[in-house]
Formats: sequence, structure tokens, C-alpha cells
Amino acid sequence: MRTAFDLGQTQLFGVPIYQDEAGTPSPYPSHYLLHLMELRDCLVPEASENVQKFLAWGATEPEPDAPWVPVYDEDKLALRAGSVHGVDLWADPNLRRRLFFSDRLKRALDAAELTPKGWKLVEAKLVS
Repeated sequence: MRTAFDLGQTQLFGVPIYQDEAGTPSPYPSHYLLHLMELRDCLVPEASENVQKFLAWGATEPEPDAPWVPVYDEDKLALRAGSVHGVDLWADPNLRRRLFFSDRLKRALDAAELTPKGWKLVEAKLVS
């Protein structure tokens, strides 16, 4: 069964791996480059845990428009409930190093037994 997803402007590009510059095929599988284009302001920092404003090196206070960054690997993010509808994969421009997947896309990844290497998928809390 195939499921369609709304990735909006986001694109996935196949990147073949070659043995040499002449283009000799490699035994390695293709890799993929994710060009994420969908952004939405969804983070609720005051309801999230383990996030703080980015502090530039040498600064004592963050800039007022500084993005949020995770303080620890185990941040617990809260998102505006109304912001999660629409595309199935997005990022918040005010939060560094985090991607968001819809429940539908997460269930499809689980059903296909796809586990992205180096990613730990964690459920976010929705707040009104």
C-alpha cells in the first residue's frame, strides 16, 4: 500500500556513490540529500524543556531575535497545536537542529521499518 505525503517545497535528491571520477559504480547504496524548505513558527519555548536562546561565543546575553537551541539531547518540545496541520515534514526557523514529522509520516516510517541513522525521533507535546 502506498501513502502520499505532502512535502510541500521540500525535495529529496538521490546522490549515487561512485568508485572514481569516471563514474564507475560503487558497491555502496545511493545516499540522499534532504532539501527542507517548509518552515513554520511552531515552538512554544515557555512550555518546552531544555531549550534556551542561542548565546554567541563571548556574549553574556543572547540577542533578542536569537534562535532557540537544545540545551541537552533530551529536550522536550512543545508546539502550537494549530501549527501542525499541512505538510508532513517541516522545521521551525526559530529552533536550531530540529525537524518535525507529522504523525502520519512517523507511522509510515515505522510501518516500513525505516530507522533514520543518527536521528532519535521524539514525540512533541501540543499546547493550545
